[in-house]
Amino acid sequence: MRQSNGCSPALRGKSPGVSGKLAIAAVLVIAASLAGSPGAEEDRAPVTVMFRGNAERTGGTGPIPEEVELLWEYEAKGPVVSSPVIAGGSLIIGTYEGELYCLKMEDGSLAWKRRAPYPIVATPAVLDRKIYSVASIFIMERSLTALPDRWVVDYDTQEKGRISCLDLSSGEEHWFRVIREFCTASPAVSVGRLLYGLRDHSLCAVSLADGKDVWRFRSRGVVSSSPAVRPGRLYFGSDDGHLYCIAAEDGRRIWKKRLGGEVTCAPVLCEAGICVPSSKKKLFCIDAETGKILWRQFTSGEIASSLAAGGGRVYGGGTDGNMYCFDASTGRVLWKYRANGSIVSSPSVSDERIVFGSMDKFLYCLSADSGLLVWKYQAKEAIRSSPYRSGGSIVFADLGGRVYCLAGKDEPRPRMTDDEREEVIKRVARGGDAERWTREGMEQLQAGDNRAAEWSFKKAIMADYDTAGAHAGLGQLYERTRQWGQAAAEYIIAIQIDPRNATYRNNLGVFYATMGKLGAAGEQFEAAKQLAPDDFLAYNNLGMLSAMRGSHERAIACYREAVAFSPDEGVVYRNLGKSCSALGDYGPALEYLKLAVEKDPSDYLSRNLMGVILGERGEHAAAGDELAEAIKLKPDFGEALLNYARLLRRAGRPAEAKGYYLRAREAYGDDPAKAAGIEREMESPFREGNK
Repeated sequence: MRQSNGCSPALRGKSPGVSGKLAIAAVLVIAASLAGSPGAEEDRAPVTVMFRGNAERTGGTGPIPEEVELLWEYEAKGPVVSSPVIAGGSLIIGTYEGELYCLKMEDGSLAWKRRAPYPIVATPAVLDRKIYSVASIFIMERSLTALPDRWVVDYDTQEKGRISCLDLSSGEEHWFRVIREFCTASPAVSVGRLLYGLRDHSLCAVSLADGKDVWRFRSRGVVSSSPAVRPGRLYFGSDDGHLYCIAAEDGRRIWKKRLGGEVTCAPVLCEAGICVPSSKKKLFCIDAETGKILWRQFTSGEIASSLAAGGGRVYGGGTDGNMYCFDASTGRVLWKYRANGSIVSSPSVSDERIVFGSMDKFLYCLSADSGLLVWKYQAKEAIRSSPYRSGGSIVFADLGGRVYCLAGKDEPRPRMTDDEREEVIKRVARGGDAERWTREGMEQLQAGDNRAAEWSFKKAIMADYDTAGAHAGLGQLYERTRQWGQAAAEYIIAIQIDPRNATYRNNLGVFYATMGKLGAAGEQFEAAKQLAPDDFLAYNNLGMLSAMRGSHERAIACYREAVAFSPDEGVVYRNLGKSCSALGDYGPALEYLKLAVEKDPSDYLSRNLMGVILGERGEHAAAGDELAEAIKLKPDFGEALLNYARLLRRAGRPAEAKGYYLRAREAYGDDPAKAAGIEREMESPFREGNK
């Protein structure tokens, strides 16, 4: 059952512009929609805050930064499944232990906290400085967290939960009412009413002023879908497999549409219509006025998160670990990104980026256009909570009870001097020196001066936007500085300007391979091969792509084609040696690696691999020579240091081996897990075959 609140680098070219988620639990369910940004203005005007950011449930309020850093972290008591909301400079969030917290957004310090009658596993809501909550017995997966004994209750008890109205400033309770059925969905606020679904198949409306009943609509299944609101209308799903449209004023049914499968996630309202997933691995788009199905799309995994919409696209996370992006008009899958765990955290989207959490403990940020990874942030536990954005900050929580606030990095960018600006303006007027600035940018980039290179490329683009090499150079720079979304955009622009440039195709392919998008990488390498049939680069890159997929026979065939076109490229011989070694063909592997070193005596990577192979063959003296030479060429090469330490240990020279173990551990200083592994190996008793 889903959450109650809605449910090895290849070669690059060498020319300028080159780069590279059963236990009894309870749920606090609360309504909301963000009508304005938090801040001083909220103290003077009513503010409405709701799960998914607004009444339409589109999942978007505020920008998503290109780079982030941790602003503050707060450790609450008990796992967090609910999503945070922000109003009046305060963050409201509940925990599974039954604590409702109000934190100060400026520093994450505690303003107040209040004990709820049951665990809080859904999202709070704020309307005009009042918090509306519903706490109720709920069924949740035991695997997510340990169940507090005090939450084990009798299913036959009359009280299944409570609705409360609390003061935002103090947490003081204004009123509460008892509910006598399980509540499994986050409700909404509309025309002075709080709307929430129950397991008795009904959607209920109560007065915000005193919690008294207004009306009740009954379906034929559990209502666990949080309603989406449009003026005068409510849209929600039911476990009976229908999507309903009812009048907000009196609960009168306007239409219903059978979709098949349980409809538990919150619908999202967008320009194309109403989009909502069902449990049958289908996504539907439905006309908001008539209930007519406009399109349907199948997915490989059930979409378990509520959807987000923006920019003509719809986004949803699946139990298969994929974040899907659909064209809102047609339902066509535009892209999908695979995380390392299922996605039940509902995404939040801006014009440029999308952010969501995964059960693999990471919060991901992707490019909305391409689905490429922009950044990811590792929490300490799995993430089921949905992120909330406000004023450039992103807040979310993990199942360990920690609340995180990420803020955009305020890195100063180099600025043009007045003289530089005047020079650019003059040169733009007469065509400019775009080629010279591109060359300067590449030289500065190769020298490691990223700031100067960025402005050189930008000046070239200002002088002549169609300077493909400058865009490709920016792509390389942004990739180097881990600005993934911008890097992809610049590579693509370069190809749009010069679609027959094989070098740009190879660069974009390498970028895609680095991001794990092997299919897209292969497309670019194949295109480059067609454009430049006698250039070894595409053949070599296709070989490396095959090796990444584990097809070393195919890789060897590609490398041999590359050698045929460029017999003096040592890196190709090294790649041949690696693939032969992976297949256990050590004789040919050594011959290829010797050729690689012959072509490039400074190739420490080939010498390291030769040392490993020679050691496997029992030729320890020769292995030591090659490894020693690799270390001489690159003293901080951790892999060679570790291999040499192992060789010395097997040769019965433990004192010398320890020295190289220590050097290897130091070389892997930025990889704590690897360094710890080296430490354990160094201190462990030696056994023959311990490598």
